[in-house]
Amino acid sequence: MDEFPFTISLHGGYGEEHLDLFLDLDGISRLMTFGAQVSYWENLRQGGTVTFRRKEDHRRIYLDFEGEVDGKGWIRILTQGTAQVESKLKNIKGSKEIQASLKDGKLLL
Repeated sequence: MDEFPFTISLHGGYGEEHLDLFLDLDGISRLMTFGAQVSYWENLRQGGTVTFRRKEDHRRIYLDFEGEVDGKGWIRILTQGTAQVESKLKNIKGSKEIQASLKDGKLLL
C-alpha cells in the first residue's frame, strides 16, 4: 500500500468554512487537495467515512501552515499524519473524489 503525509485543515473567514485535505504524494509537487463540509469533521474524527471532492492543488506550505492567509481567511490544522491508499483506489491522481476515514492515527483512502 502507498503511504504519504497528509494534513486536514479547517479553512475559515473566506466564504463558507470547510475542510481542506492536503496530500503530499511525492515530496516535490504541489499538494493534491480535496475539500469537504466542516460538518463532516466530527464523523471523520469518530472513525466514519467522509467523501472529499477534488480542488485545485495547493502550494506545499499548506502541509504545515496555520494562520492568516493573505486575503483568503485563515487555516487551522485539525490533524496530520500518514495517509494509506487501499488497493481499490487505483489512481489517486485521477480521482475527482475520494472516501476517507481516520483509524489509529492513519488516514485510510
